This record gives sequence, structure tokens and C-alpha cells, in this order.
Amino acid sequence: MQRTIAFALALISVLCFTMPAVAQHAPPTLVRTQSGWVQGIINGAVRAFRGIPYAAPPVGDLRWRPPAPAAGWNGVRDASTFGPRCVQVNQGNGRVRGSEDCLTLNVFTAGSGAVENQPVMFFVHGGGNKRGAASSALFDAPPLATHGVVVVTMEYRLGALGFLAHPLLTVEGRGSSGNYALMDMIAALQWVRDNITAFGGDADRVMLFGESAGGYDVQALLASPAARRLFSRAGVESGALGHGDSQDLHTAEALSKPLVTKVGCDNAQDVLACLRAVPAGVIALNQDSSILLVTIEPRVLPVNPFDALRSEGTPVPLLIGNNREETTALGDDPTIPLTAAQYAAAVHAGFDKFGPGVADQVLALYPVSNYDSPAYALVDVDTDYAWTCVTRTVALAALSAGEDSGRPVWRYL
Repeated sequence: MQRTIAFALALISVLCFTMPAVAQHAPPTLVRTQSGWVQGIINGAVRAFRGIPYAAPPVGDLRWRPPAPAAGWNGVRDASTFGPRCVQVNQGNGRVRGSEDCLTLNVFTAGSGAVENQPVMFFVHGGGNKRGAASSALFDAPPLATHGVVVVTMEYRLGALGFLAHPLLTVEGRGSSGNYALMDMIAALQWVRDNITAFGGDADRVMLFGESAGGYDVQALLASPAARRLFSRAGVESGALGHGDSQDLHTAEALSKPLVTKVGCDNAQDVLACLRAVPAGVIALNQDSSILLVTIEPRVLPVNPFDALRSEGTPVPLLIGNNREETTALGDDPTIPLTAAQYAAAVHAGFDKFGPGVADQVLALYPVSNYDSPAYALVDVDTDYAWTCVTRTVALAALSAGEDSGRPVWRYL
């Protein structure tokens, strides 16, 4: 799975960018941003600047508000280590980890040779919009940075802290609430626009790409007027949004009620003040997964992301795709023996709800005889149903609306 993702990342750089020549002298590790000086380090073949604030900590009264500008600093800021991951519940032990003060980003370039006017690849991590971090080992010191691009990764608010919509927040937001995580991504893209030249990047050539939930968020930003002109290319990896994968504001507001009750704020005199005083970990432990969808609302996402692509095409060149065996990492274990009868039963359990004969059609399209084992047949069925079909649908929708626009769509598998 990780090797496939790495191959896809390398493919993106090859497809989308012309690589400039690199001079033969070591780049500096001291860079001046608009907020102050940062001191990075050489990490193997990569020059790394970690934990740079791109917005103010979204704590206290700033919780569930658009990100505020980061404060500047005097002297030189150490940028050798990552900032904290955003608040989340550990999938393994159910414990809370991370910090609400987490809005930082990381910049990686080649560790040797001149870095000047290189295209930028801005990555949004996955994790269901409720967990994950740019500081994960998989994303640290990315070899992609040695292929003639500047790589930027970032942390964004997760779970209910990043996506909660509520009627009172909507009033406070003049008709909008939710999508605070998308606002974080927009703020980080604005930071790139204003600062990346100092790191050797070209602010006019920024590719926004993300994996899994990060792919969902990238597709949402394709439809966001607030993100327009902040990136010139986009990549959606294993995370395409169909028509029904976003929610309207009224639905999102209704989904906030159980959380408000669980944390004891439903009868408070000032509900928002009460919610903003609840410890971030308590919010994370009591959130419902239905809160984590992007919300169609006027401020950030006024249109359904799928419908926008279908009606207008992609606003920038788009690369979209998924892995051939996605579910081997998400529940389907081909090393566990599965009989042909068990495979057929699993298909019927998943597809009988769509009508008589549908499961039999699926079994005819994916016969056990075509695979090394029934387990791999099930992997193929589940992957195509959950990922490949919607990815193909989104790619075709974007292409059909934009065939004559000069904004191409590539699909990989």
C-alpha cells in the first residue's frame, strides 16, 4: 500500500511539472518568512523546516472560527522539529492525543544544490478527517523533495473541532458554519503564496494534492471560491467525492445536537461559551463520525463539490486515482482463508439491498475463477465499489464538462 502511494506521488511530479536545472552548491537552512526567521536542518538528502505556524492557535474564543493570522516572533525560530498533531482519538487505544494549538506546516526541499523557482507540491494528509498527522513517518523528509519540487505538508483541525456546524455558529458566521478545517488549508495555501519564494518555491506553480480524506478535502477546495488562484494543479488520491458525499448546512447543524448534549452544554445560558470551554479531548471523545463530512455553506463551499465538477469541469489540471487493492489496508485481509461460498455470501450481504439479482450480477462480473483466491475476488469487488467506481465517475464528470477548457484530467490506477 505504502509503495503504491509512493509510486503515485512520484508519478504526479513526473506528469505535472517540468523540472528546472539545479546548481551545485548547498542551499541555506536559515530563511526569513513574513513572520520571522526560521532555522531548518539538513535531514539526509532533504532540507527540512518543520513546525512553522501558519495561523494563530484556534483555542479559547478562536475555537470554531476562521483561522487568525499567526503572530510574528523576534530572533530565529527553531524549525528542526514538528509541531504537535491536532487533537484526535488514537485508533489503537482510544486515548486522546495531540493539541488544539496545532496549526503549523512543514517545508521540504532538496538538501543539496540550489533551490530556486521550483514548483510546489502541497500535501493534505488523510485519516477520515478525524485522525492523522503530517508528522507521520510516512510523510517526513519526503524523497519527492529531491525530484525538483518543494514539498509542503500541514496540520489542520480534525473531527468536530474542524467540521462542527451549529445554528449558533451559523448566526455568528453570518450564515455559515462548519468547514473550519478547509479554512485551515486555505490559510496554509495563503502562507505558501506569501512565503514560499524564500524557500526556493514558485508561488505560481502550486499543486494541491491529498490522500483519502485529504483527497476529499482537495476536491472540496476545487469548488471553493475562497481557494481559487491559490493552486494551479490538483491531485485527488483514493478519496473522490460523489454527489451524496457532502451535506447541506441544515443537516450538518442537526448532527451537532448529540455532541452538545453529551458535553453538557445543551441547557447552558451561553451555549457557544460553554462549548468553547469544554476540553478539546472531551470534544474528540464525544464526537460522532457523521460530523466529519464537508458542509455546503456560503462562506467556503457554496456548491456541492461533485456537482461543481460536473457542471463546470475542473478549474485546474487534475490528476485523480486510487489503488487497485485499497481494502487490503482497510478490512479485507487476503491472508485469511475464504471459501467460494463465503465469498458469495459476502457479496449477497453487501448487494442484495440494491434489488433482486444485483448480487448475482456482481458475482458474474467477478467470478472466483479469475482470481488466485476468493479473498482476492472480494478485495476487487469491495475496492471497485467503494473507490474505483466513484473515482472513475468523478474523473469522467470533470472531463465531460471541461473537454474544451484546456484543463486536462488524468486518471491513474
